[in-house]
Amino acid sequence: MYTEQEAALVAAAQLRAQEHHQQYDPSHDFYHVDRVRRLALAIAHSLDGVDLLVVELAALFHDLIDAKYLPKDAPKATARDTLDPFWSRHDDQDRQIVDEERRRLVERIVDNVSYSKEVKRIAAGQQTEWHFSCLELHWSV
Repeated sequence: MYTEQEAALVAAAQLRAQEHHQQYDPSHDFYHVDRVRRLALAIAHSLDGVDLLVVELAALFHDLIDAKYLPKDAPKATARDTLDPFWSRHDDQDRQIVDEERRRLVERIVDNVSYSKEVKRIAAGQQTEWHFSCLELHWSV
C-alpha cells in the first residue's frame, strides 16, 4: 500500500501523535486518535479516488492544534506552522516523501477539522465548495 518511506513517515506521525496526546483525558488521548484513524481508513478504503496517505496523516494529526488543549495564552496555531518542522525532519535528503500538494491538503484538513469550527463556519456562511467536495476532509475524521 505505502512505499517504505511513506510507511516510515506514518510511523513517525503516529509517534508524534502519541507524544502529543499522552497527557490528555480519554476523550482526546492517543486511543481516540487511533480510533479516528482506523475508522477514517475503513471508510476511505470503500471509496474511489481517496488518497489514503492523506487520510491517515490527517487523522493522526487532526487534534494537534485543538484550541481546547493548547495553553490559553498560546498564539493561534496553524497546521502549517505545526507540521512544517515534522515534514522537514522526515524528508529524504534529496526529495520530499510527501509532495507539497499533499502536505498542504493534510494541513488544510487539520485546520478545518473541528465540530466547533464547522458550526462557526456554517453560521458565518463561510463553507466553500472545497468543504463540501473534499473526500479526504469528510472521511479523514
